[in-house]
Amino acid sequence: MDKDRLALIQVYFDLGLKHKEIVCILEERHGYNLSIRQLIRILHVHGFYMYENPTNKMTVAELYKLMSLIIITFRC
Repeated sequence: MDKDRLALIQVYFDLGLKHKEIVCILEERHGYNLSIRQLIRILHVHGFYMYENPTNKMTVAELYKLMSLIIITFRC
């Protein structure tokens, strides 16, 4: 699996985003095309489970700020 894709999935998962939100962001912002089923399989293979991850409440502004930092990090 692509390490960059897995790192992005982990970041968005740790933010508490829902599966559908993660899939949409990966496709629109990063060009990774996944189905929700594929995402769930990837999460389970790597030991990420929603019930173990408390949701972080973020504002839209905080999410965009974090996403811009992620994009800058992966471009360098």
